[in-house]
Parts: sequence; C-alpha cells; structure tokens
Amino acid sequence: MKSQCIKEEQDRESQILQSWQAAARAFSRKVPRTFESISVQPIDPQYGAAVAAIQRDRRFANTFGQLPTEFATLEIDNLIACQSTVALDYVDKLMQQFPKELTFENLIDICLSLDKTVPEVSEMRSAENTIIYSSENTDFRFLGAFQKPLEHVDLQSSSTGGIPTCGLLLLFGYGGSPVNVLRIGPRVFLNNGFHRVYALRRAGVTHIPAVVQNVSNAALEFPPVYQNIPKDYLLQAERLPTMQDYFDDHMTIELKMKARRRANKVTWISEPIDVPF
Repeated sequence: MKSQCIKEEQDRESQILQSWQAAARAFSRKVPRTFESISVQPIDPQYGAAVAAIQRDRRFANTFGQLPTEFATLEIDNLIACQSTVALDYVDKLMQQFPKELTFENLIDICLSLDKTVPEVSEMRSAENTIIYSSENTDFRFLGAFQKPLEHVDLQSSSTGGIPTCGLLLLFGYGGSPVNVLRIGPRVFLNNGFHRVYALRRAGVTHIPAVVQNVSNAALEFPPVYQNIPKDYLLQAERLPTMQDYFDDHMTIELKMKARRRANKVTWISEPIDVPF
C-alpha cells in the first residue's frame, strides 16, 4: 500500500488496517475444506474435436510436458486461488473483449486457445550491456534461453566488430495462454489465467474448461513455495482462499494504485577463463 498506492489511499492507512483485520476474521470463519468439494467433470464429447486440436498443437506439449494432463470442466467458486490482488482495470478490458453471449464454444476459445492478443513490448537500452523490456501486462516474463545457430543477418549485429561464430537467444514474452490448474487429490489450485477466470465469474459464468495437471507425488512435483506460500501450508491448511472469496465484500478492499508496467531487466557479463582440454 505504501509503495504502490496513490497518496489518497496512503492517507487512510488506519482504515485499511481495520479492513484487513476484519477480512482476517471473516477468513477464519470459513467452513473448513469446502474447496475439496470442487466439481471437476469431463468436457462434453461434442467439443472433443476442438479440444483435440489444441492438444495436438506443439506449443501445448512444450507447455504441459512435465505432468500428466487432461481437459475438464471446473467449478470456479471452489478453485483455490492464492493471488493477493486483482487488477480491476485489466478485468474490465477482458470483459469488453468477451462476446455478448458466452457459449461453451466461446469459453473454450477464451480459456484454452493457444493464441491470444498480447500488448506491445517497449524496450530501453540503459547501458551497453543492459536492456529493459516492459509491458502493461503483468504476465510479461523471461521465457528462457537457447543456443542459436547464426544466420547471415546476425553477423552484421556485433556492436564490437569481430567474427561472430555462436549466439545465445534470450526470450521474453507471456506465459502459456490456456487456463490451467494443479490437482493434488481433492485440492485444485488455479495455476494460470486468474484474471480471465475472475472476469468470467463476474460475467456470470460458474464453470469453465481448463487444463488439469495431475500431481501424484507432491514431494517431488509440487514447488516448495507456490505463489509466495509454503507448500506444506497449502497441502495441509483447513482454510484456503478460493475464487469466491474475491467477490466477498468482507474479505476484499478496493485500492487505487499508481499506474505501472511490468519490466524485465537483462544485463549480460562475459568472463574469459582458461579451461583444460
């Protein structure tokens, strides 16, 4: 609040603290383990062709190759969601893009399609060895690196001259677009697509198609810290935040934030060393 909210919000710090304490009390009164009753059902076979086309896409395998996956229709309200904030202005933009009638075909496109429109990325070179990329979308992230065989156009790009012989490509962009969850026994954690799911629920949708990643061995397959919360707490707690909590006035407060963008700063350093044959 102190670093990201406008001054008007900072001036009502005591009121916000009281709201936070009231929210904590409301959270503690939640019925234990209600999220374990979440409905997870197979997608109607009439949509099998559309789902199969998504599954055959190479990008799908690249994104979901680590855990066994399936497609299912999920109840939104009992999805475990650990995101601390909702960007309501972004939700408004999403809802403006929704068709007037949200059929299940529309939901497959919104929730499962591998193609999505993404905002432009700005770049600024702040030093000879530093570039900052930024986007209005907070999902903007570093996507990894791979060795790249050089092409003729690359040979003209060396800022220091010389004879380039090899290259390393760093990728920045956005996470895989399908809404997906991690299922560990009766607990289903929303892993990607939080704002779309929130926007759909606000539009009146109660069940959505999603990619379910099945975790059979939590000790090895579930991260030790998930969305800043320790794994042991998430797997054992009697009460966890669910999507329906974000629509409960007793557990939420609306704050006005400073305008901001998500930036990724990349700096490179080369260190010559002698290695044995």
